Amino acid sequence: MNLLFEVNGLSKRFGRIAALSDVSFGVRAGEVLGLIGPNGAGKSTLFECLAGVLPSDSGAVSAGGRPIESRDRSSLLFMFPTASPPGRRSLCAGRSISPSVSSEAVRRSATK
Repeated sequence: MNLLFEVNGLSKRFGRIAALSDVSFGVRAGEVLGLIGPNGAGKSTLFECLAGVLPSDSGAVSAGGRPIESRDRSSLLFMFPTASPPGRRSLCAGRSISPSVSSEAVRRSATK
């Protein structure tokens, strides 16, 4: 399996609350991957960690087989601005964010 993008053991806690616990998955070139779950399941937290907006506590992210450090993820992955639920503050320069990662950005980084 030729993985374009891979996540291994990603975890994030907010105090005693585990928002993400050992999340792992891979995305192959041309594949469309959906993420669904109820409010509070950690979907936005996952994408914020993947895009480097929020640091993960543990785990690894790689693109094209190369590790991507948290500080470098924002140059390779990004989230599209859109509306946020009421009362939620944006983490990106006053703009609301949506859990949408551009596979094109990952594709470009893997071919560099």
